[in-house]
Amino acid sequence: MDYDNEFDIFTLTGVAAAVICSFLAILFNGGFGGLVGCGLFLMAGAAVSFFFARGFSMMFSYMLIVLAPPVTMLGLKLLGINIGELTITFLLGFLGEAFLIPVVFAMLQALLTRDAERNSFGFFFKEHLWILLSGYVLFMIYRMFFFAPADSMGTVQVIPFATFAGYIEAVINQVIELKVLLFYLLYTIGSFVPFGYIIAAVMGRMHVAAKLLVALLLPVISELLPLIMGKSAFDIDAVFFGFLGGLLGIGIFQLLDAVFMAVCRAGLKGNTRASEI
Repeated sequence: MDYDNEFDIFTLTGVAAAVICSFLAILFNGGFGGLVGCGLFLMAGAAVSFFFARGFSMMFSYMLIVLAPPVTMLGLKLLGINIGELTITFLLGFLGEAFLIPVVFAMLQALLTRDAERNSFGFFFKEHLWILLSGYVLFMIYRMFFFAPADSMGTVQVIPFATFAGYIEAVINQVIELKVLLFYLLYTIGSFVPFGYIIAAVMGRMHVAAKLLVALLLPVISELLPLIMGKSAFDIDAVFFGFLGGLLGIGIFQLLDAVFMAVCRAGLKGNTRASEI
């Protein structure tokens, strides 16, 4: 089968899975049934693509297509535009399914074709890293200049964990709900997880100190630059939690890479022994 036909299959299966998942998400109003249904159709599409994939590089095409709906819906949600009754929790779950299911199938494909080198986890993301990086840059621009509360403009908070303690005290005193605190943590930490992921992919062989320095650099810039331009406030807690998110992203990449390579090597050894027998 030639490359063009492979591309057509990835496109058709990806679009079909993306459309059906979007329909199910809205039909079930973001409930658990919607996540289950989306997961099943994403798996079905990945299974079809699985038989034609040359490895991570091709499976990535399928992933990009099925990631489009949850990323778009989540972006609209953050902008205050609601689609039905879809919650951020549901959209994050939908996003996780669209990301992880193609990765799992790509691992299986790489394992069965005995091609652990060309299909290494790092190779998968480095080849298409500019796509992830472009989307992340747009998100950070929005985060820094358009998401800050108007009443906090120009303020500076340099006391460690003062903001975090304020949220905890507000929850204890029932001034705010617990979900507000959880959203604060999810937002401040989660915003920098993709950045840590990118760091690990780009700086794979560099010293850990260099990775940590870069992981700290973006949270500092993301707080200082809007403050200097009068668009937001500076909060040392945001720097700390942003750095924590970067570390988490680095750890996730390293863990997935280690698991993938261990599975591939174990499979390659098993296949070699079977062929010798």
